[in-house]
Amino acid sequence: MNLNGQIDFSKSFHHDPILAIDPPLSERQRTILKAIVERYIIEAEPVGSKNLLNRYAWDISSATVRKEMAELEAMGYLEQPHTSAGRVPSDKGYRAYVDELLIPRGLGAAEKAQLNRYFNQQLSELDSLLRRAADALSAATGLTALVLMPRYDNASLKQLHLILIEPGRALCILILTEGMVKDQSIKLAVELDQADLAAAAAAISAQIAGQRLHEISLQELIQALQVLPLNPELSEQIAEEIFRVIRAAEELDIYVQGKHLLLRQPEFKDSERAHLTFTELQKEALLAAYLCGDDEASTPSLMVRIGRELALENLQELSFISACYRQGPAVQGQIAVIGPRRMAYGSIISNLKYVRRALNSLNREQSAKEDNGA
Repeated sequence: MNLNGQIDFSKSFHHDPILAIDPPLSERQRTILKAIVERYIIEAEPVGSKNLLNRYAWDISSATVRKEMAELEAMGYLEQPHTSAGRVPSDKGYRAYVDELLIPRGLGAAEKAQLNRYFNQQLSELDSLLRRAADALSAATGLTALVLMPRYDNASLKQLHLILIEPGRALCILILTEGMVKDQSIKLAVELDQADLAAAAAAISAQIAGQRLHEISLQELIQALQVLPLNPELSEQIAEEIFRVIRAAEELDIYVQGKHLLLRQPEFKDSERAHLTFTELQKEALLAAYLCGDDEASTPSLMVRIGRELALENLQELSFISACYRQGPAVQGQIAVIGPRRMAYGSIISNLKYVRRALNSLNREQSAKEDNGA
């Protein structure tokens, strides 16, 4: 590496179209900023000019490096901890690195094999597959991974089944488009038998099959059951329980793996900082709502948020990289990795992209089996 233009910045990773680095940097400043970010990611210690010159064969003096570092600090790309003569990247420095300076790499054969082990099992349930995806990401990155289950409100109902478990309790199964299945236990009157439940499920399926979940009303379910010779109170109870399952299927569901791994990072050696961060990470509904905000057609397929960009209290020391995965054309969810701002962005982005491709591929295979009646 040198300062004579041998870095191919045309291959830099852009997570989303944004403005170019502002203020613009010279090629020398770009190279120095990139080197400082990458050294700090590895060493977790402020980076000084001597460290850089010992590491890289730059044909410039230490005074020149210090001058450029001072200018980068003045422009807001670097910060100087009061206890050190070295510099660390600021949020702005990390953002410039991710958007303009990072040269992504593909995963090696061993890295792909490690991830593939998590998907080699036959997993017919989508929830199990997504949990394995979070486990794989956390193991590969050594950081916290999370998966937001697909939003089912845009899914359509194909079939509904009611299976008697025991008197007074049944399993309600929603078979949705895109190969998705949601089930939940419900309470019913003890006098209802399996024949009653089968008839109720058939009547409701005939009435509302093909509708999107958010379009289905309680009144529709009650009307569908009026064709059956059931006591009106029993019909209303069945309809209310099924409606509760439908509404629950629309709720945000999130799975988080590897929260404890953040404790290994030097940023969280301070007990108070660690406590505040972990308290926020326990608020899974908040994380789910935050990710859900990306479920728009205009959202880039991969997003990188750094430090204060998160706009979440007590999480400003973290970065958050998320990607959309698809469960058919109308339904999508999110997978993400959370770690310190000093995370290995290139490696994590590569892992995240690989897992997303694996999920999309497996989901397509599962949908094809469903369509073929497998």
